[in-house]
Amino acid sequence: MKEVRQRFVDPEGFRGFIEGVTRERIFHITRRKHYLSILSDGFIKAGKNLERNWGASSFFMNSGCVSVINNKASYRIDMPEVDASLHRSKFDFSSASFVSGAYGSDPVYLILKDDTETELVSWKRCKEQHRLRETVVPYYEAGYPGDVLLEKVDCALLIDLAVPKGNGLAELLRRFREKTE
Repeated sequence: MKEVRQRFVDPEGFRGFIEGVTRERIFHITRRKHYLSILSDGFIKAGKNLERNWGASSFFMNSGCVSVINNKASYRIDMPEVDASLHRSKFDFSSASFVSGAYGSDPVYLILKDDTETELVSWKRCKEQHRLRETVVPYYEAGYPGDVLLEKVDCALLIDLAVPKGNGLAELLRRFREKTE
């Protein structure tokens, strides 16, 4: 597995880079400290591991999978435009503010090898199993059943988001409040 280190001070530069390297790829995003544990373990741990995962309501975590993003256009066939618009505004894995808020200023994108696609569990399984109270990102999220061995990882992108403060939503709201006072 190769490692690529990249530093960004510009949110748009980060967006362009991430969208370019993840286009038509499958990947997992994690925090840098978790990446170091993954290297030590030799795999991305599946299932309930609250130290490394979002929370107990994740469909794929509860199903013993590693949550991944399937960024292949073929995975989003028949995606209604309303869903596409919703995902662009709520789930943006290439937004510096979203990614740093969720994964810190030093996230790691683990790009999986293309042959892992045949092993993935579709987001549709959540709906088929009527487990609608569990969290899943339709048309993007997929699950890799079991642990993902490092031999299945093609590349690790170690990102340093040195984006200046003041570009996020909280800062915009603060500036707006100051103008109206």
